[in-house]
Amino acid sequence: MLPQGRRERRSQIPLEIPARAAAESPARAAVRRLLTSAGVRVAVLPVSGLAALLIARTVTSEYGVEAYAIFALVANLPFLLPISDLGVGAAVTNATAALPGAARKYVAVRRKAQNVLLLVGSGVAVGSLALGALGLWPTLLGLPFDSATNWGATGALALFGAALPGAIGARELLGLRRNTTVVLVQGMTSVISLAGVSICISMDGGIGVALVLSILGLFVTNWFCWTLARLDARCKRARIACAADAGLGRKVPIWSTAVPMMVISLALPLTFQSARLVLSHISTLDEVAKYSAAAVVYLPTVSVVMVAGRSLWGDFAAARARRQAVGTLYRSALVMSTALGLAGAAGLTLLGPAFASWATAGAVAVPWELFVALGTIVLLQAVQLPAGMLLTDAAGLRFQAATTISMAVVSLPLSFYLGGLWGAIGPAVGTSIALVVAQTVPSLLRARRVVRRQGRETKVDDFV
Repeated sequence: MLPQGRRERRSQIPLEIPARAAAESPARAAVRRLLTSAGVRVAVLPVSGLAALLIARTVTSEYGVEAYAIFALVANLPFLLPISDLGVGAAVTNATAALPGAARKYVAVRRKAQNVLLLVGSGVAVGSLALGALGLWPTLLGLPFDSATNWGATGALALFGAALPGAIGARELLGLRRNTTVVLVQGMTSVISLAGVSICISMDGGIGVALVLSILGLFVTNWFCWTLARLDARCKRARIACAADAGLGRKVPIWSTAVPMMVISLALPLTFQSARLVLSHISTLDEVAKYSAAAVVYLPTVSVVMVAGRSLWGDFAAARARRQAVGTLYRSALVMSTALGLAGAAGLTLLGPAFASWATAGAVAVPWELFVALGTIVLLQAVQLPAGMLLTDAAGLRFQAATTISMAVVSLPLSFYLGGLWGAIGPAVGTSIALVVAQTVPSLLRARRVVRRQGRETKVDDFV
């Protein structure tokens, strides 16, 4: 006969276990989402890549090579502005991951983040219109004055400002563990822009209209993700539960995660997007061409790893909100992410030279060693990603901000030095060294301490 206390505890155990929960543990579900995200990204890449090529062909054929150069310049302006969500998306993802519990916190955080992005988006749109009224956009872009270029750039950046508040939707879907949906929707960005440009040309629209439509895909996908998040049952129930709370959101701590996330967004490009600029200063254009040709293969490969790893954020945030241990989840994710990184690195090293040669019609001879160095970066990022997604609370993001800055401080001097010695291979090797020393190893050590501490605080690992 069981003691009274044990009988009471047993009586609280649900008599029925949902079929999905019984068949799949949270750790396995997280790994499944990681692999699914990677698979969807691989599936979408040919579609988005073909759409990008068709945009280039269509604009060049209709308006000329110089017009396409201006089109590409304007279309990439949003990626040069580190204000996609000002870091507030980190707080939104963490709060959303706690649903269906902590509904009040979710609604408050989301409301404040939305207000911030509405304010910033309005500022971007008004600022763009002001620059257009003064005729300053061609000057800022380093181009001779042209009315179509000026007003086209004005409309494009105003549309980008209108798209900013919708960026919160993708962060909510990430917290809801719907990263696959985000990957699929965002993969249609270039397809939507292609449709807009094609319609513009069929209606005899000028290059100014085409410049505005270069941002159409970003605008549509941002707001589509926003709509999907609003329609999610968990989010709807939270809003209904808090509808009568008039004082909600007056004092919501979102900047404790937003500020370090913003720092990370600013510092990462110094390590991962500076190689060509470095080579242009200390080497020859031939070396820039070699690195660029290799990047044609490297960037899609590393994007698969990064997109897959991003799916883990919601799982770790949910476990943190529910005070669940994450040992099994972290170890499973680390093994699978490492395996994905190994596959990506091997594919890049073995197949990269052939793809790069095809992409450049054999005009650029890319050394095999460059693909080895870039493959090493892919593997190192894959190994670091589970730790990075685990460390997404305020303290963890502050730690990652510090490691990201340290990585840039190590990477840039090494890239300059090694680039002068080895050409295109140098920055890739410098980035690999900086990644190991300043981010991957420190993140793994920090994650190990977090997992051990949580294991001591939580007797039962809920992810077994």
